[in-house]
Amino acid sequence: MGDVCDNCPQVANPGQEDADRNGIGDACQNRPPVASVDPNPVVVAEGDIGIADGSGSSDPDGDPIRYAWDCQDGILVEADGDGLIIDATNLDAPPEGLRFICSLTVTDDEGLQDVQEFTIIVVNVDSDDDGVDDGDDNCVNTPNPNQEDLDQDGIGDVCDDDIDGDGIPNEGDNCIRTPNPQ
Repeated sequence: MGDVCDNCPQVANPGQEDADRNGIGDACQNRPPVASVDPNPVVVAEGDIGIADGSGSSDPDGDPIRYAWDCQDGILVEADGDGLIIDATNLDAPPEGLRFICSLTVTDDEGLQDVQEFTIIVVNVDSDDDGVDDGDDNCVNTPNPNQEDLDQDGIGDVCDDDIDGDGIPNEGDNCIRTPNPQ
């Protein structure tokens, strides 16, 4: 085909595809990049760190892409190129968990963009299965659903070495539930 009739003379396109019918062959037009976040949703346990991975994002023309991450307030995040580090170390999630809406915007060299929204879910953790989540549990690894704490030192009685808080360890205390320092 001669250049006069070719809708993209610098790039081989024997089928002369022109999806938007603007007279410029598809092979000569910049196409927008594609944003992709994995996993979606991103599930992170309270007290933990998670990662949203945007490395599956791409540009169909092979152009380099820039990443811009955005999340609603309430969750600490740090962008690291094609990844997003999610910090839930200081969050205490309620039993139903916490949800945060975020987005990844990828932009190519010519300014075309694509956006993918995704959700971060911070799940509640109850390591000892006593019905009290770890963020509120005064004895995280030993079941104590009543959260008894006689000396009110923040350590549950079932894992407190000095239940009555009199300074005498339980093993040597003649009355572990009544303070009686010797």
